[in-house]
Amino acid sequence: MKKVLAINCGWEQAPTIQRIIDEGYEVHGVHHDDGYDKKLKLKSLLKADYFDLDSISKFFEQKDIDYIFTDQCDHSIFTAAYLSEKYSLSGPSLSAIIKTTNKWIQRTELSNSKIRQPKFTLIKNFSEIEDFFLDLKKEIIIKPIDARGSFGVHKVDSIANLKEKYLDAVKNSKSKLVIAEEFINGYQITVDGFCFDGSPKSLAVGFKRMISGSKQVAIGIDYDLKRKLDIVEKAKDINDNIAQKLNLSFGFIHGEYMVDKNNDIYLVELANRGGGVFTSTVCDSIASGIDLEGYLLESFGISVKKKNIEKNSVSLSFITFNQRGKIKKIIGESQVNKLDEVYLFKLNIKEGDMLNDVSSDANRHAFAIIKGDMDSAKNIRNKIIEKLSIVTDEQGN
Repeated sequence: MKKVLAINCGWEQAPTIQRIIDEGYEVHGVHHDDGYDKKLKLKSLLKADYFDLDSISKFFEQKDIDYIFTDQCDHSIFTAAYLSEKYSLSGPSLSAIIKTTNKWIQRTELSNSKIRQPKFTLIKNFSEIEDFFLDLKKEIIIKPIDARGSFGVHKVDSIANLKEKYLDAVKNSKSKLVIAEEFINGYQITVDGFCFDGSPKSLAVGFKRMISGSKQVAIGIDYDLKRKLDIVEKAKDINDNIAQKLNLSFGFIHGEYMVDKNNDIYLVELANRGGGVFTSTVCDSIASGIDLEGYLLESFGISVKKKNIEKNSVSLSFITFNQRGKIKKIIGESQVNKLDEVYLFKLNIKEGDMLNDVSSDANRHAFAIIKGDMDSAKNIRNKIIEKLSIVTDEQGN
């Protein structure tokens, strides 16, 4: 029996890992804490930081691993690239992952190209970001150069809260370095694709809905195939061009962009992995009608039977509840799962948790993957909220 090392065994990766197990592989896991999916029948598990490469390499050798797998996480994709190069396995290259997980390196790699980017600078101390903000005379984005998700990412429009946001960005940066960028007014899109036979091809464009305020957190992404906009094909071409310039040749490509009032497209960042919360493995597979999860596994050398997927519009919608306090009871989850249009629904909260404000990608309350166009998805979101009741100790309902 061939052996697979799954790096990051959390809920986002669990369905794909289960698919590997169902195909008859023996799966061993690496996870950074005790929060891995306990329903997975892993042969063994190593709890280790994804950057503890010595411990992970030792575990790899002890278990005599044949293949590796990971997705959706900037930290675990680095581990996969390291193991890929060390043991000559199928996987992403270290060069590609360094260029797509370090925001400063990516910006500078593309700085001499015709790719539109906001004005940016590397920040090593507070006085540098203060000078950048005052010189620019407009809103800026502050972000760690090497964090994952939206941790430490802020929009700043006032000198009064600049230091607070800067310190939070530093706190969330492994290198303690921060990048400051000009804020581009407009709307945000994601462009997702896959490297088929080493060549990147963009397949789906999603239109983001963002939370209000300074936190840069998405509350929804709509892949509406009825939106035959010129911007869709233009964005795909730009995404492919950037992936080629960065020499990406393996697995998923996941780009994020801002579109301004002139329909000019500015790069936010491009990752050489799937987007989180099943963006690439599920949403993009539905939007393209291609079993992209299956293609990803085959890229890692893991043979699977391909699924037939019906092409359709789809929406990834995050559900936010207005109640606050300790959760006493959650009612109606089973009713949500009975809705035909809901492909997948997950609560990220449970009884006994504190229901707090959403401040990052990691603490959103719930999400649903809904089949259908934007108008249909909006109606289904409203139905989900109607069917769910959250009882807390503060508000009682």
